[in-house]
Amino acid sequence: MDNALTMESCDKTEPIDILTDARHGTRKNARQTDVICIGNKTKKVVSYKVITCDDDRVAQRHETIGTKRIYEELESKNVHIRKHAHDNNASIMKYVRENHTQTINQLDNWHTLKQLER
Repeated sequence: MDNALTMESCDKTEPIDILTDARHGTRKNARQTDVICIGNKTKKVVSYKVITCDDDRVAQRHETIGTKRIYEELESKNVHIRKHAHDNNASIMKYVRENHTQTINQLDNWHTLKQLER
């Protein structure tokens, strides 16, 4: 992941664009959720967080917790985010809007196209 992050942010002064998503272990009350962060330029995983029921018993909050941890990790590596594409998760939209004002919230391709169907 460090190599992928280096490839994604060749120029350390330029922010990167990312896509995040979560996969739950089961449909209801997942014991574990994998939150993946992919760099838009290289399409490689630049960060990965596992959230369990030990972190939070409510599975619906796992994606937001994982996303916050990804932001913390990237910030500790002095990587800034220009655009963040994700599924239509209101908690993540609110987190990015309130805590990362320089970052643009976007829906991922699938959710954008789904909006057009209506």
